[in-house]
Amino acid sequence: MQLNFENKRKFLKEYRILLLYFFVVFLAGALAASIFWHFHTNSLIKMLSLQVKPLRQQTNPYTYINPLLGYEVPSNVKEFNEYQPLKNDIQNAVSQKNNSQLQSYSVYFRDLTLGRWVGINENAMYAPASMMKVGIMIAYFKEAETDPAVLQKTLVYSTSTADQISWVPLQTPSNLQVGKSYTVEQLIEAMIIASDNGAKNALLENINQPDLDEIYTDLGVPNPDNTDNYTISAKQYSLLLRVLYNATYLSRDYSEKALKIMSQAQYNQGLVFGLPQGINVAQKFGENVDASNPQTPIISLSNCGVIYHQTHPYILCVMTKGTDLQVLQTVIADISKITWQEVNSYAQK
Repeated sequence: MQLNFENKRKFLKEYRILLLYFFVVFLAGALAASIFWHFHTNSLIKMLSLQVKPLRQQTNPYTYINPLLGYEVPSNVKEFNEYQPLKNDIQNAVSQKNNSQLQSYSVYFRDLTLGRWVGINENAMYAPASMMKVGIMIAYFKEAETDPAVLQKTLVYSTSTADQISWVPLQTPSNLQVGKSYTVEQLIEAMIIASDNGAKNALLENINQPDLDEIYTDLGVPNPDNTDNYTISAKQYSLLLRVLYNATYLSRDYSEKALKIMSQAQYNQGLVFGLPQGINVAQKFGENVDASNPQTPIISLSNCGVIYHQTHPYILCVMTKGTDLQVLQTVIADISKITWQEVNSYAQK
């Protein structure tokens, strides 16, 4: 009886020692893991801090301030590469169509809530055509910040201004009436909402060219006036939308005004066609035709905008090139639909 009791006591003692041993090993492992994670996280944060670059106004006329336009986060940060599924879905959807009439496409997506982005050929250069009308609008609003009366200045839509449209192949006629006067604000609205080329011509004839040049210099965007065959990338163009949404270049009131006008754009193909009905979009499209080979003209169609998702508004810029306009519009609409579904999916989690 006494022997049995001694054996039990010995067993319990050894059991407690074994438990204590495992507990110590567990604590040591947890401590080692904590130390490793601490240094790994610090190293990761340091790496990211070195890669995140501020985007500042290229020309700084001030002495005491240096205007900040935004921050650029690299897309190749694997630890935060949560948009790889979106990228894969877009590439798979486009490749499955196997459409020979699509020569190339470029995509830039940025979640404006998270500040993260992903691109597909986002640095490829395309002819933006009418999309650069947004730059003209920004230039006038920039001038209006110091002289609001400029927007109420009246301009006469002249015969010579109207004739400029016929000199450029495939430009559509303007809805403006020759000999009639319009305010600068009315012309801006016509230029953006209806993509009216007559309004653009009238505004360009009366714009302060150094002010317009300064817009492109400040934002680090290629200047259309410096080349005959102007091209821009989806990533570069997105900066125009980012500074408007963040109100980091124009004042808050004029940034709001610019995006409100863009939200009334009449173009309902492309990005808008791929979205649920009623979603607000501040957008601009541009179409360019290279007819150097008349038998097979090459069409460039681009559509970029701010899509106002309820909790995760985002920028989507899609540029395409091919031989069939309808095919290009469908590609943009498909990419817009896939992007919306992806954003909506993670926003609900």
